[in-house]
Amino acid sequence: MFTRNKVELEKQAFQQVYIQSFKEEYEKCNILSSEELLPLLERKSDEAWEELQHDPNCHILFKYEIQDGIEQLAGFLTFCLESHGQEIYLSHAATHSHFKRKGVFTQLFSSLLHDYPQIKSLYLFTRRKNVPACAVYTRLGFTISESRPRKLSYESNDYVCFEYKNQE
Repeated sequence: MFTRNKVELEKQAFQQVYIQSFKEEYEKCNILSSEELLPLLERKSDEAWEELQHDPNCHILFKYEIQDGIEQLAGFLTFCLESHGQEIYLSHAATHSHFKRKGVFTQLFSSLLHDYPQIKSLYLFTRRKNVPACAVYTRLGFTISESRPRKLSYESNDYVCFEYKNQE
């Protein structure tokens, strides 16, 4: 009987949720055609996974849920520790479409704060037009930051930086 190891299964689930989640968001913006979008997202998900495997400062939190009796990846956060472990850059946040608007990001964010109590601040970039994400970040206490260096591989005014200052 053939079985895959846990890392390979996590990679497959990660890529599936990554592609599905970001595909929905990009399609709303009409930036690329469907033919251009899928190869781009496959490449980006591979790059993100490789960074997690090879950079000791980059990590991932998974949130699993049971749906129809089967455990599924509901969402994940990828993040990198910076400034000697005092800051976190949230590089990716994705939620499977079946679990959107059910508190997955909020639960992952709470777990991150619990697991890294020494963190002074967290920051991330998101599309300005991603109104649901912007609303969640604001509700959780993030504020817009104009002073953060751009982490994006391209310049775009379509993105906004949100920052969270840890009060603990």
